[in-house]
This record gives sequence, C-alpha cells and structure tokens, in this order.
Amino acid sequence: MYYAKIGGRLCAAGLFLSVCLVLCVVGGAAMAQQDASEQVESTQDAIEQSEVFVAPVEIDGETLFALRGTPALPADERAEIVQDRIRGVAEASDAPAVVPEVRQSEEGLAIYVDDVLVSVATTADAEFEQIELATLADLHADAIAAAIASYRADRSSEARVGSAIAALGWTAGFLVLTFLFFSRRRRVVEFAGQYTERRLSNDEEATRSIVRSKAVASLVRYLVQVLCWVSYVIVFYYYLSFVLLAFAETRGLAELLLKYVTEPILNILNGIVGFLPNLITLGIIAVVAHYAVKGLRVFFDNVEAGSFELGEFEPHWIAPTYHILRVVIYLIALV
Repeated sequence: MYYAKIGGRLCAAGLFLSVCLVLCVVGGAAMAQQDASEQVESTQDAIEQSEVFVAPVEIDGETLFALRGTPALPADERAEIVQDRIRGVAEASDAPAVVPEVRQSEEGLAIYVDDVLVSVATTADAEFEQIELATLADLHADAIAAAIASYRADRSSEARVGSAIAALGWTAGFLVLTFLFFSRRRRVVEFAGQYTERRLSNDEEATRSIVRSKAVASLVRYLVQVLCWVSYVIVFYYYLSFVLLAFAETRGLAELLLKYVTEPILNILNGIVGFLPNLITLGIIAVVAHYAVKGLRVFFDNVEAGSFELGEFEPHWIAPTYHILRVVIYLIALV
C-alpha cells in the first residue's frame, strides 16, 4: 500500500512536470512568433516610409532609375513626366545615335536630348542614391540615351519583322502542342488508368481487386486529367508571355505577367529548397524519437513480463510511467 501511494505520487508529479514543459514550449513559441511578427511589421513600415517618396522610371518594362518626389510634385507624377518625355523624344526621330547633354539649372543638373529637356537630377536624388550629383546626372543621361536608342531600334521595320517572325514561331509551336494535347490527352488518361488497374489486379486477391483496382484507377485517371490541363494552362501562359515579349508595345504587359506569376512560383520553390536541410533535421529527430519510444515500449513490456526486475517497482506503475516518459520524449523532440 505504501509503495502504491508513492507510485501514484510519482505519476502525478510526472504529469505535472509534463504539463509545465508543454506550457513552456507553447509560451516560448508564442513569444517568438510575436517578436517575429513585430519585427516584420517594423521592417514593412520602414520599407513603406523609404519608398513613399520614390518612384521608378520605366520604359518598355525596363527600369532606368528612381526619382525622389516632393510635396509639390509626387514621385510617381515626376516619373511619369520623365517617361512621357523620353517616349516623345524617341518618337520624334529615327536617328540611331543619341547624344545626351547635361546642363546646369536652378533645380540641379538638367538632362537634354536633341535640345529637349528630359529630366533633372536633383540634390535629393543624389542623397537618396548616396553618390555625387554630377555622377548621378551622368548615369541618368546614359540610361536615358540607352532607353531612347533601344526604343527606336525596337520599333524599326527590321525589328517589327523579327518580332512577327518570333510570334509566328511561338504560335506554330503552341498550335502543335494544342493539337497533341486534344488528340492524345484521353489516350494518356486511359493508359494511366488501365496500367494502374492491371497492376493492382495482379497484386491483390481476386475477390477484392475488381472493386479496389477500379476505384484506384478512377482516381489515377482524374489526377492525370488534372495534371494534363494544368500543364496545358502553363504552356498557354508562357506562350502568351513570349508572344507579348516579342513586340515592344506589349513588352511591359509581358513583364507584369512574368513578374506576378513566375516570380512567386520561383520564390516558393526556392523556399522549399532552402527548407530542405531543416526538413532533413526534423526527419532525423522524428525517427530518433520514434525508435526511442519503441525501445521504451519493448523495455516496459519485458518488465511487465518479468524479464527484468526493478526492485520495488510495482506492476501497475508500468503503464503510467511509460506514458509519462513517452510524452517527455516527444516534448524534447518538439523543442
């Protein structure tokens, strides 16, 4: 009776310690998650504060440089004005050579092309880029000249012929794939279903294989059907993007398609690849914990069977002690 009371107290103490350990783990995880969320919010606020007065100058989907804004002239409006001036100068002439000129002005250093004011590099822009104003003006002038030259070259007769040929090539390839998809899709789906049903029928008992193999084969047909349609939609998406990229007028739209669809997918894949080492570590910990609990079960089974003697250890202590130690092992693995 005395040992039974001691065993009950030990079990209660073990359960109390397990509960405390669980609360510590959960509390620590919650605090870590709260700290991480606060850090992310502060980082996002800093990014928004740094970007609210800055806007990029883009021509045909290519970013040339960024401009600071002022209360009188916000950054996005200033960038749009510079973009319109670049396009206007580029469309006003077909000359392949572009010679920019940097002149002193009241606001800063003005950039002219063909005696037309295109942009002005200000002290605020230089402070944002953390370089000298003269160097920044030269960089902006070079970027503007390259953008104008590229704008004119992409809209020349030769470039349009090349764009049309590229678009026809992509269209021909897409039509071939479309024909193969609609003519072979059902055959591929049916082949996958028949192959699955045949393999299951050979491996299972004759009385159960008919129903089970047909059910699994139907599921395989459905999954292959979904995979085929997803593949076709992906092919169509990239076909549309490449056709839009072939023409200068629609290149910006193609850049948006690739940016907002392809980049998130690549980021997800990179995140999965980057998490693989941690996943391997978690797998090793899970395997070790599993076999530790399994070995503990074997040990207490032998104690219960009388193969091992633990002195005054009562038989009715075996089950609660095993469960307490199992919880402790799992908690250690989680930590």
